[in-house]
Amino acid sequence: MDFLRSKTDYSTYFTGNQENMSLMELNLGNLYLPSGQIVACDPLVCLGRSLAFNKTLPAGSYPVTAYVKQNEEQGDRIALIKIEFKPDTTVRWEMALTEFDDIALMTKPDDFFGFPVDSGLASLCDAETQELYEAFTDKYYSEQSGTDIYTDYFKAMFEKNAAETDTGGNWINFTIPHSTLHNVVMFSSGFGDGNYPCYWGINAKNEVCSLVVDFFVLSH
Repeated sequence: MDFLRSKTDYSTYFTGNQENMSLMELNLGNLYLPSGQIVACDPLVCLGRSLAFNKTLPAGSYPVTAYVKQNEEQGDRIALIKIEFKPDTTVRWEMALTEFDDIALMTKPDDFFGFPVDSGLASLCDAETQELYEAFTDKYYSEQSGTDIYTDYFKAMFEKNAAETDTGGNWINFTIPHSTLHNVVMFSSGFGDGNYPCYWGINAKNEVCSLVVDFFVLSH
């Protein structure tokens, strides 16, 4: 079980206690979790076919924050994403797993289970929303044959954010058409494609307080 505990105390980044590691906070709005089951994946490649994590949160709408590492040479990069479920002190960070992640396969301290990114974008949504998103994309491609959903649909939304913020517009909070609540929060994945872990923030009562996505920008 020690392999599941993160060696990084992410709380230090959120409180500004890491020396020489100031991060800019960016509010991405709220994520609606009707089932409380969270899916993390590449929204252009895997969303609709990915497994939810095996912890279920109380249904609700929770704030999502991006922590951006600003770098003049390499550009601003989203380093961490956090969903906060309750404002409590985290005493440990535990790797988020799906039901098919076999911890017996973790034989080295640096081993981890993560989700793959192949388009440079990652996302978070509810398992219920994932089904609606898949139906939306299927309908889009059936009606817009030969087009690319990012270039012809999502790109304008990202560019709108780029015009309104100082972070490159590398995120959107997308509500499924014809739904008032079901949404997918999409954001750039650090330096791009890769495999990225998520960690639950656990308090002293063994309750989940938050979920963090780590894009390895801070250890790059």
